[in-house]
Amino acid sequence: MRLNTKKHNRRNGGIALIWTAVTLIVLILFVGLAIDVAMVKLAAHQLQNAADAAALAGALIVKLNNDANTRTVTYNLAHANYYVDGSSVVLDKNPSNDNPDGDIFIGNYDLNTRVFLPTTTLNDDANAVKVVARCTGSPPHNPPVSLIFGPIAGKPTAEVERYAIAISKDDLGAGLLVLSEDCSQTPPESLRFMGGPTVEIVNGSIQVNMPSCNCYAIRVDGSVATVYADKFNLVSECDYSTDGYDFDPTSNELKVTPKQPKIPDPYADMDAPLPNPAMPKSGTVLPGGAPVVFQPGYYPDGFTKISTGDNVTFMPGVYVVGKGAGALKGLEIRGGNVCARGVMFYITDGAVVDIGGGGPADPNTKILITEIQSDHEELQTDCYGNTITYSQGDAYVAPYKGMTIFQDRENNTTANIAGGAEVDIKGTIYFPNNHLDLGGTPSSLGIQVIAYTLTIHGTGSADKLIIDYDGRNKLPANSSYLVR
Repeated sequence: MRLNTKKHNRRNGGIALIWTAVTLIVLILFVGLAIDVAMVKLAAHQLQNAADAAALAGALIVKLNNDANTRTVTYNLAHANYYVDGSSVVLDKNPSNDNPDGDIFIGNYDLNTRVFLPTTTLNDDANAVKVVARCTGSPPHNPPVSLIFGPIAGKPTAEVERYAIAISKDDLGAGLLVLSEDCSQTPPESLRFMGGPTVEIVNGSIQVNMPSCNCYAIRVDGSVATVYADKFNLVSECDYSTDGYDFDPTSNELKVTPKQPKIPDPYADMDAPLPNPAMPKSGTVLPGGAPVVFQPGYYPDGFTKISTGDNVTFMPGVYVVGKGAGALKGLEIRGGNVCARGVMFYITDGAVVDIGGGGPADPNTKILITEIQSDHEELQTDCYGNTITYSQGDAYVAPYKGMTIFQDRENNTTANIAGGAEVDIKGTIYFPNNHLDLGGTPSSLGIQVIAYTLTIHGTGSADKLIIDYDGRNKLPANSSYLVR
């Protein structure tokens, strides 16, 4: 018997073609799946890069207390520099900070619990930014990723999202800033504590810019000074912890941190005010005289001597203060009732600042000096309860917003401000090229103190100096890093 081999081979050949077709379809589906998976993973990688970079950019400035600017910087960095599926990354700015579909969240990240909590409004506790980058199709987010072979399985697109959280490492800002970088200065130390004073920088830090280890940047005379501050930073590489300096004897937590970035003088480019109006005015106040009201302008003879029994009002504006001749000094307030809301004193011509109360809780003395109005200033009325207006014109006073006392850079005479319970100074006091002595009983001595060199006097907890820092003149953080 003979087999029909031709018929058998034809039947086997047909089966091979079917299996080849099925195998090719399966291979094509696997290749398609691999391509679609790769596209989704590529989109996820692109979104992650955008979220990481945007969060880092936002965290650099989050401590500047500008909610809108933080969101804008975060949004712009992602949108201008990163792409997903061929389109620029789009983020929802989430201005309310509580929209679950938003993409930018400002809040606080706790390194111990590793928990991020958005804040309802930006505040001093905000130290981190969370960014969610999405391809979901719901406006304004990017559209979902289009799949090539997904439609075969009834899934034409894929939604992808990634998130990142970045924390601000350190912001550059200080309630008390000591500018000197000169080792040959007199006295040799930049910041000196005498007599065991107590000083509190509310919501702020201390910064000493002295870079050298060859001279004293910080010196403590007498008993240990007590300092309450967020940080105590020094540019120099000297480690003052080895000198036994302990500025927080209660908790032993506040130490001087060396090798910190320099904080430049935030007012280095601020021009000196020209005398305005040009007509000089006499500045002598006789003790025990009738109430005196001064208008802003040029006082070449200064204000000498305002003391117990005097009742003096300075109307809002800029006062250019000279020294005058003979025994005159400049801005000398040693008591009395003094109200100066919305003013700046510019100390020139060798004039001296000498401000102090009439003694502990002197009922006959009340000295109030507040800054030229700024975004930080809450007081909107003058000494008589009227809305503050500036007779010199807004253009003249505008460069000095936030400033209370500004000593001429060519005037290196030592300034003295001895506080007391009756002394209340708001705003920035700025002595860019001279020594400042601070001391006295519990008092508020400015919102920010900037001096070339500084000595703080006191005799313990009873002599507490308070600088109520509000975050002004902060620079972006020197670094930020990812925590998620």
